Amino acid sequence: MQSECLNIESLMDYLFDEIEDSKKQKFNLHIESCINCQKLLNENTFIKECIQDESDNFIESLSDSGLIDNQIVRSSKEIKTSEKNETEVFDLAELALYLKVSEKDIFHTLSKLPHFELNGKLRFRKESIDSYLSQIEQKSIYSSNKIIEFSDILRKKAI
Repeated sequence: MQSECLNIESLMDYLFDEIEDSKKQKFNLHIESCINCQKLLNENTFIKECIQDESDNFIESLSDSGLIDNQIVRSSKEIKTSEKNETEVFDLAELALYLKVSEKDIFHTLSKLPHFELNGKLRFRKESIDSYLSQIEQKSIYSSNKIIEFSDILRKKAI
């Protein structure tokens, strides 16, 4: 680890978004160049997500058994949804996780995806990606449902 690497407490503060913006910017710059910190952050992000998934399952099982009110479950889900929507700009790895594809797949379709470069790094606005996906989805729906003209129906009956 380099001398400016953060300790585990600072990393946890960063991971749970409890770090000052000035320190967050400094950490972001550091993490881009430090493989050790990238690895540590990825491992702890994975652990955080596993814990969150397990807590969701635990809350659901308590609700199913009637031990807690369904309002608590709904509130918990609303909080988690709003937390997930806070990320407005993705880097390549975050977009790959969001779309559940590999970074290589993202890179191969880069010319089609809305993106921009910031300090030489690729960035993707969540809103733009969601809009692009909606357009793709609409095209898919329209192409799978062939539009049949009334005159075509008449010709087929005449044949």
